[in-house]
Amino acid sequence: MQDIYQPNDVQSIAEGRFKLASIRMGVDDNPSILFCKLATIEHAYSHTQGCLTDNDMIGVIFAIAPEKYRAMLNVTTESHGAALQPSHLEAAKRKIWRQSGGNKGLSTAKRGTEVVLTAFTGIYYMCKEKGHRATHCPNKEAKGGSKSRKGGFKGDKTKRFNSNCNHCGNQGHQ
Repeated sequence: MQDIYQPNDVQSIAEGRFKLASIRMGVDDNPSILFCKLATIEHAYSHTQGCLTDNDMIGVIFAIAPEKYRAMLNVTTESHGAALQPSHLEAAKRKIWRQSGGNKGLSTAKRGTEVVLTAFTGIYYMCKEKGHRATHCPNKEAKGGSKSRKGGFKGDKTKRFNSNCNHCGNQGHQ
């Protein structure tokens, strides 16, 4: 059974190298996906003649790295020298990915000179603007002062609930 599903022959070397050569990484791809793919291939061939070495992995990491990662990878290689491990390159790539707005968590759009975090991507229903919730609405003061208890702005009668309550039957609340 093992000969069928985990052959330990010269062909396993070629298969492992072929799978390594098929890995790709886009400019905006999360490096964690790349390293998961590498770990999967490494594990699949760990008990065969096609066992992958750290140098094989490092070669692939450098070969498919988009331009924005190359300087950091070179610095990491220089600083670790002969003790360089794929995990060192993984940490370096993750730093670059996060600093460049990985997973679109950090917007390059600016308001004034500050960087704006865009964790909330929805539209706030009161001011109809994207990117913030009620507690961070920049238009609170412009809409007529402080908020009332029910979530609307004081003096804003157009947003009041005008149907009957499902519980008590009175009008004006839910």
